[in-house]
Amino acid sequence: MNPTSMGSAATHPNAGQFNVFLKHKLAWRVTLGSLVFALLAGAINTWFVFDRRNTESLTLQNQLAATVKTSASVAAFANNVEIARDVVTGLLSHPLVASAGIVNDKGAELFGSLRPGSTADERVRFPLHSPVMENEVVGYLFIAIDRSYVWSVAWESALRQSVVLVLQIAMGAFLVIIIFDVVVAQPLNSLARRVSDIVPGSGARLAIPRRHENDEIGSLASSANNLLANLDRTLQEERELRAKVEKMEAHYRRIFETTNVGIMVLGPNGALINSNPALLSRIVGIRFEGLSEVERSHFIESIFVEPSAIQALVTMAAQSGRSTSDDCQLKTDDGSVRWAHCIVSVVLGPQEQIELIEGVLYDVTARRLEEDHARRVADHDAL
Repeated sequence: MNPTSMGSAATHPNAGQFNVFLKHKLAWRVTLGSLVFALLAGAINTWFVFDRRNTESLTLQNQLAATVKTSASVAAFANNVEIARDVVTGLLSHPLVASAGIVNDKGAELFGSLRPGSTADERVRFPLHSPVMENEVVGYLFIAIDRSYVWSVAWESALRQSVVLVLQIAMGAFLVIIIFDVVVAQPLNSLARRVSDIVPGSGARLAIPRRHENDEIGSLASSANNLLANLDRTLQEERELRAKVEKMEAHYRRIFETTNVGIMVLGPNGALINSNPALLSRIVGIRFEGLSEVERSHFIESIFVEPSAIQALVTMAAQSGRSTSDDCQLKTDDGSVRWAHCIVSVVLGPQEQIELIEGVLYDVTARRLEEDHARRVADHDAL
């Protein structure tokens, strides 16, 4: 884990700006929801207003009829056109009435009139009783409501109430957005900026925003602090582990470079991959950088008198799964005899194929010369 890369990721240009987008999203959704709600509420409100106005118009129609009923009864009883005209004219002075008329008991119209430009609804008949005998019907009063007037009044009332309703909804939505910005968006923005400013491993922690100790924002800050603490521990453990690994690498590198034992790592085809200085300079007698490309590619053939002996050790190690060893004679430029005890092991791949050949070489020239000398002394007479 690289602290530098983590720090650069933490200071990404978009860090700490998600809440701005969240506020915008909330504004769009609240606005859209408020608009839909306002349309539905306006439609329902309009329906109620029209229904109420219709009811009120019918009630007012009955009230107007009750107001002029006495005068209309006298006109019908006396067949008096002047009284009938006055009654009808008085009714038509009210904007709700589109037409009115009075007829006697014979069905003859004493007087009737229609206001110009009005849209008369179906006329409603009200019986007129005799001023003398209450149970005797002497005529009828007809009143028709001006439907266009009722609709215009209803529309005006519905529009006015709808505008007020929309303003209330808009103010409520705006208030919700403002409250969200103050209570949620700004604390989140501040929290995000502080998170982006913290360098992993520095030990810095987030201060829980005031008045948010027991809500989700406080919980988010606490969770972030726990994550930072775990991250600091992980980084510290990684630093300690890296220091241990570097120390071990340095220790084994010194052993690899200073040991008198030759160590070689070969590819599956026998090409030299790596070796320590002792192998080439002390045992083989050449320098690593002095090898030609051909010698590196055919390293076994380049340094051993009998390459087949080494190949046999490699085959035995691959078959047995254990290291094998034998004394092998090395090639020399001056023709001198040089021997090395070779311990060979192999690294097998998933398909049991040889991936690496590892060899350890001990210089046993002195021992082999002593053994040869002892053998000659034993086999030959000094004379």
